Amino acid sequence: MPDHSPSTARRSAAPGRSGRTYHHGDLAQALQRVVIEVVAERGIGAATMAECARRAGVSAAAPYRHYPSLDDLLLATARACYERWQVRRAEHDVDLNRPEQALRELMADTFAFARDDPGSFILIFDSGIQRHSDLIKEWNRQAYEQFLHIVSAITAAPAAQCSIPALGIIATVLGHAKMSLDEFSGISLDRAAQMSMSATTMLLDGFRADQERHRAVPEQTAPDDRPTDRGGRAW
Repeated sequence: MPDHSPSTARRSAAPGRSGRTYHHGDLAQALQRVVIEVVAERGIGAATMAECARRAGVSAAAPYRHYPSLDDLLLATARACYERWQVRRAEHDVDLNRPEQALRELMADTFAFARDDPGSFILIFDSGIQRHSDLIKEWNRQAYEQFLHIVSAITAAPAAQCSIPALGIIATVLGHAKMSLDEFSGISLDRAAQMSMSATTMLLDGFRADQERHRAVPEQTAPDDRPTDRGGRAW
């Protein structure tokens, strides 16, 4: 799989660049900004305590006064990134009476987030760090439940039956965003967003058609009424 290689677009889009300075007493926040910067440029594997200390302009021991380990720093940064994502999403009300618009806004915002804040996007959606945070797991669960209801409202299928299209859409969106950030697909995030919308439309159309076929099939004949073979066994 491709690594998160540096790119001009990602370097210029990374927010909160540290400038290797920080205000007294703000080292904890400065280190989080450095993590986002490093992840945007070189991937999560490049975010080490030593590198973060170097970029913040402090001694190698200084970060440990705020974070006992690299995992603690990464988890704290990921939680802060997820909180910013939630604030961003809160700007759009999810109206289940207009689910298609809710879906378009969510997809557009996801790609805009990847463009505007690639380090945060990678930490939240492509680092695996969320597996170590019960809080982020719960946030993800709530977001997924809400998304199931959006898909349910679009397709008129019960939310419990919408996991296949819902996960398919999520995989399409995050996959396209990741491949664009990795420079694997060779397409811009704007183009990736367009392709994801087209693929999502086809996926939902196919799911609705499948639901219609199932509704059109007459109910199965009762077992006692099914024809039998010569041995008397039901087919």
